[in-house]
Amino acid sequence: MKRLIKITIIAAVMICMTACFNKDENRETVVNPLLSYESLSEINNAIGVSLIKLPFSSISDETYYVIGGIIAEYNFIANDYEYCFRASRMLDEDISGIYIDGEPAFSDFSESLSVNQNDDTFKVGRFEVDGVQYSISVMDEGKMDYSSFSEFVEKTRDSVNRNVYSDKMKSLEGSYFDSSSPRFQAEVSVVDDNIIIDVIRANSTKEYEEWVMFVRYEGDRLVYDEVLHTTITSSKGEEQTVQEYDYGAGYFEIVDSDLYWTGSGNERTDKCVFEKSE
Repeated sequence: MKRLIKITIIAAVMICMTACFNKDENRETVVNPLLSYESLSEINNAIGVSLIKLPFSSISDETYYVIGGIIAEYNFIANDYEYCFRASRMLDEDISGIYIDGEPAFSDFSESLSVNQNDDTFKVGRFEVDGVQYSISVMDEGKMDYSSFSEFVEKTRDSVNRNVYSDKMKSLEGSYFDSSSPRFQAEVSVVDDNIIIDVIRANSTKEYEEWVMFVRYEGDRLVYDEVLHTTITSSKGEEQTVQEYDYGAGYFEIVDSDLYWTGSGNERTDKCVFEKSE
């Protein structure tokens, strides 16, 4: 049975943590301090993070640690690959424990999600959710392709996001009206742990526009990657739908319980302020 490699960051980063660097495997192996736990809930509660079990069909060799009181580490084997899933409230240092060409896998923390696949042994990604940094690495020996791993990191981020914000997501559900224009209305729903915002604007008795977005929490914003914008016209009992391509990625700002569409990128909608109907 494979034995998972225990990894950690260099001691000098934060506290007096003694570690040694394994050049052959590009991972640090921790010497001290490494505290073993029995479950995910225990390491999550220990430092206030939200590591989750990922949806693999079979997982084995699970181990749980807290490193130096600042990093939670969940190791496991899935599909014959060794994974290391970490979380920490430390946002300005690399927590992955992966070194590539003698340097930490990540040095730029300006992006909320980033992936490093420049090593022949490991692939590693990092992301932030609600003030917590997460890293996920896999020892794949170069077998996993770039797009598959990138998609895996994004899905992992989205799963953690839904887990962290599950209560807030439910509180968003409902109907909204635009306080700046009676023509706009919005409906927020949660379907299979996905937040969907559906905005409708009545142009006339025979025409309306619709914007549909799958959004996720990022701090005090609801962020989306794309918009399905359509114009629906009724004529002689038939409907004609025209898809518009005038929107890209954007966001809604959450102010109290209102949704400000300031990140729409379009002057027709960036003044919308959606207030929840009583």
